Amino acid sequence: MKFRILFIIFNVVLVASFALIFLMPAFVLGWEYTSIFWSGNWPIGAVFALVLVGLNGYFGYNWRIFTLLEQEDWEGLISHLERAAYERTRLTSQRARILVNAYVVTGRLDKIRELEQFIRDRKPRLLPRLSVELGVPHLLSNDGQRMVEYYGDVKDRGGIREPAWIRWAYAFGLMLVSRRDEARAELSAVLQESRDPLVRALTAHMLEPFGERDETIARQVESTRASLREKYTRDKMDREIERQRPNLQVLFLSSRIEEARDWVFSI
Repeated sequence: MKFRILFIIFNVVLVASFALIFLMPAFVLGWEYTSIFWSGNWPIGAVFALVLVGLNGYFGYNWRIFTLLEQEDWEGLISHLERAAYERTRLTSQRARILVNAYVVTGRLDKIRELEQFIRDRKPRLLPRLSVELGVPHLLSNDGQRMVEYYGDVKDRGGIREPAWIRWAYAFGLMLVSRRDEARAELSAVLQESRDPLVRALTAHMLEPFGERDETIARQVESTRASLREKYTRDKMDREIERQRPNLQVLFLSSRIEEARDWVFSI
């Protein structure tokens, strides 16, 4: 119901705004000049009409999804999206993310792997954009080899949405299979390339033990730690964690991230 009300209000505001713009020349110049004005500026009206039709078309196309989300009908949402994806292959990155989140909410992480395989087979162009979300079952498996295989496959693909998180997860997998030198190199590269404070805190914390035998790494870790303390207070870092919590990698790594946050501000 709230979604429908917002949709109606959205259309009323747009139409009222355009009507005001359309009628303004009449109030200021009179009706005689209004026809002249609009005869030369009719493309403005055409563009508005196209925008209005496009936005309403988008909402209409996704109306069922928005309604199910509002009702928190996860079973109905999953059924609707699976039918559209598997039977009609109507799958976009946005719809895939919604489906993954619905699987997470209902505890069906195994279904994410099925979705991953479908995307690899039928929609491979979506894989880079969904690599973080589809990586959730691999990240939670605590199986280093499985993580290395998955994240190693996607980390060098173009178009990845959050490459720093992918490389961090790949390095984590390398650590679990005792490929420590490779993990150190990956983590060091993440620190150099990422500006995300959560990624930087998590990575620096993981790299700290390597600093005992590598002065370059030790300096990099301390520089990152000092930089984070300079730019963020503990409260500000907590707000950043909350802001990013809707991201699945932050949600499932929250205990590790909070441990890294405590480490950053422990001095």
